[in-house]
Amino acid sequence: MKETYIFGLAAAFAFGLCLHVVPAVNADIVSLEPAKDNSLLESSTGTLSNGKGDLYAGQNSAEHLKRALLAFDLTEISPQSTINSAELTLTVIRAHASGDKLMSLHRVLTDWGEADSFYDGGSGTAAQPGDATWIHASYPDQQWTNPGGDFLETVSASQMVGPEEYAYTWNSTALLIADVQHWVDNPEANFGWILIGEEGGDFSSKRFFSREAASDRPVLTIDYTVIPEPSTLAMLMAGAVLAIWLRRRRPA
Repeated sequence: MKETYIFGLAAAFAFGLCLHVVPAVNADIVSLEPAKDNSLLESSTGTLSNGKGDLYAGQNSAEHLKRALLAFDLTEISPQSTINSAELTLTVIRAHASGDKLMSLHRVLTDWGEADSFYDGGSGTAAQPGDATWIHASYPDQQWTNPGGDFLETVSASQMVGPEEYAYTWNSTALLIADVQHWVDNPEANFGWILIGEEGGDFSSKRFFSREAASDRPVLTIDYTVIPEPSTLAMLMAGAVLAIWLRRRRPA
């Protein structure tokens, strides 16, 4: 009778542990530099790019519109992770002395490229095979559905950027977090963000350090929680109870 009572308690404990065990969680913070970045420079022919140069966003009426692309490799974050926060920091090199300008991040919907084009300035240079341009997601064969990039109209995060040479941070928002969570859950859809400045005809162009810079490169900081598989202890307890039950069932 006593043996049966002890066995019943053990079985109940193991069963409850299997059903209700709260797995241990591990919070972590990672800071990532872009896996690729590029600038889209408005051009009717789509032959301009600046894959290895600085990033530009906004408008210079003499040189039309500019938009910056950035994408980050998130593979070091476990697919079982929950994103708690995410923020992007970019450092301005130069900006027109036209006051603060609103700069917005949008999630990109089409894969794009960065090749070896380089120009030390906002005019860009001849696109190289694989470069993103105003017309092409990957020059010269793959075009955007929409010139200037394919992206969600919804703003993921925005920031006022002034003329100072300063590090500006697009702080964590629900939509910015949702973007990163979407990419962790669906790596094949990770095409990064496009940074768009004010494009109303005024001078609003801003110049940022890119991933090729010697310092002050773009940084995406992510706080996330890893949720591991159910506790091994619960599984072992269930196995132990099963072994006891089979032993009791064995004929004398």
